[in-house]
Amino acid sequence: MYTISCLLQIPTVTPQEEEEMVENITHIRKRAMDEVTTNIDTAHRKQQKDFKMRQTKKYVALKEGNRVLLLRAKTATRKGNLQANYTGPYTIDHIQGMTACLLADGQRLKQKVSLDRLKQYVEAEAVTSPLVEGPTTQVPVKQPDEREEFMSQTAAAGQLDQLSNIILQSGLLQQLPSQTLIDEVILALANLKSNDTIQICT
Repeated sequence: MYTISCLLQIPTVTPQEEEEMVENITHIRKRAMDEVTTNIDTAHRKQQKDFKMRQTKKYVALKEGNRVLLLRAKTATRKGNLQANYTGPYTIDHIQGMTACLLADGQRLKQKVSLDRLKQYVEAEAVTSPLVEGPTTQVPVKQPDEREEFMSQTAAAGQLDQLSNIILQSGLLQQLPSQTLIDEVILALANLKSNDTIQICT
């Protein structure tokens, strides 16, 4: 039978080193606690500020006689629907606590509504162009010949679409066209007039 003995060498620490280690650990813990306390105070102040802002946004701006929009109850829980999130505008008839009675076209709605679901209605202002003072310039009216040229170009573009469809359907482009064929088509299209017709011989 064999016996194995293990000798563990315990490091020797002088009292001075032990004192320094304790001081270091105490210093690290104190710094960590200071930092945690600072972070907690900062977060607490931020939460208070955000809470106050939310409360003032919700309730201070709304009063009787204001026009408001009402958040749909189902919209808050459903996603992906195409309905508007808000309905209205309605007029606030009476505010009691955190609820309001609304009027739609002079008729009171059946149930009260929480102020959380209301937001201020902002009417769209009519866009008016400012009056121009001083000299003005007249825009020349297009002459009839310019209009006719435009119409002929439009008709030629329509016939170009017809030509490309005919070429694709007839199978003329089963092989790559030669450069002369391309040049001839471009020349023919350039000379097109509005009343010309295109004929393709296959």
